[in-house]
Amino acid sequence: MIRRLGRSHPRAVVSGLAALALLASTALPQLGDASTSHKLVLGSKYFLARVGGGGIGWGTTRPKTIFNGGDPSGYVTKITWTAWGGKTAIGYGRNWIFKPTGGYYSSPVTIELKAVNVGLCYRGGPPAYRRLVAREPSRPGGRMGAWFVWGDQKTICKWQ
Repeated sequence: MIRRLGRSHPRAVVSGLAALALLASTALPQLGDASTSHKLVLGSKYFLARVGGGGIGWGTTRPKTIFNGGDPSGYVTKITWTAWGGKTAIGYGRNWIFKPTGGYYSSPVTIELKAVNVGLCYRGGPPAYRRLVAREPSRPGGRMGAWFVWGDQKTICKWQ
């Protein structure tokens, strides 16, 4: 026996769609929607304003390069970020490290970055990751070392 499906009542369809829309609107912000994550920046564009040499990447979203304006150990390139917009963003890039006897190795190594502490660096500014920690090997091809605070700074909102 073939059974015919009846038409849905228009009011029931509208109510169901409204409930679905309400559910989606309450769930999306918890997932880190694109409107939030693309505005979140790394530190402040004023982070190195008073330090000679300037900087690169600070106060921008998902920077591919960051630089303190000092020596090569403060220069990280080719950064790729994961979980940007969440409580913690993890980045992997290339960085030059010191040789034990002085100078730098001829090739950069992989450095792991962890951006945390989301908040405002200054009133009216964009939401920002306000702290950056990193780890890197002590020699090319070596194991990752201990986590350290980027530039020995408590915050990447302003140089202290």
